[in-house]
Amino acid sequence: MGKLNLCKQKIKLKVMKLIDIKVNFSALKMNKVVKSFIVSDFLFWGGWGFLSPIFAIFILQRIHEANVFTVGVAATIYYFTKAFSEVPISFYLDKHEGEKDDFYALVLGLFLAGVTALLFLSVKSLFALFLTMIVQGVAFALYSTAWPAIFSRHLDEKHFSLEWALDHFGIDFVSAIASFFGGGAALIFGFEVVFLAVAVLAFISAFILFLVPDLILPRGHMKLPFFKQHGGSAVGQ
Repeated sequence: MGKLNLCKQKIKLKVMKLIDIKVNFSALKMNKVVKSFIVSDFLFWGGWGFLSPIFAIFILQRIHEANVFTVGVAATIYYFTKAFSEVPISFYLDKHEGEKDDFYALVLGLFLAGVTALLFLSVKSLFALFLTMIVQGVAFALYSTAWPAIFSRHLDEKHFSLEWALDHFGIDFVSAIASFFGGGAALIFGFEVVFLAVAVLAFISAFILFLVPDLILPRGHMKLPFFKQHGGSAVGQ
């Protein structure tokens, strides 16, 4: 009987913990900025997730002189461009008070990302491919510096990690679903439709941010940012 009671108590404790978790989630009330940014991120990465299974194949089929090495070179150009653009962009954003510059940089990054998806449709040479990868690198450098800067300033004090986790969950979940359907979509509808969908979702992501109320605030009224690594790789997504 003693062991049975002990087991009942353990089960009761576990149930209570689960109830507490549910209560905590139900009590979570994210502000509109955080919600809008998570939705925007969800759509943006969902679009680029379509490219995950088809990007290398697209290059090999679209460009006659391309090979597997070409795909690696294209990815290298993207990462180098993004890496060497992020630092000067961040210096520029930090020198200006308020979030106005961060907001414009973010919207510009999302817009350029959408333009990049459209540019891929006209790529027929190595030069055009590499030039497009540079544009993509700049676009994602703007996005990756401005997005977390704004998002982190508007996190709710008691839910820093949870709100970051919800954003990352949304990115991973929608990227997985989009990757699953990306190949089938390209097979049925063609590359053009897939890249057009990526562009449209990027533009919608930018438009959503214009609907966020009270976004551009003076830096002096903001709380200390709480940063975490954000986003994923855009090459092959």
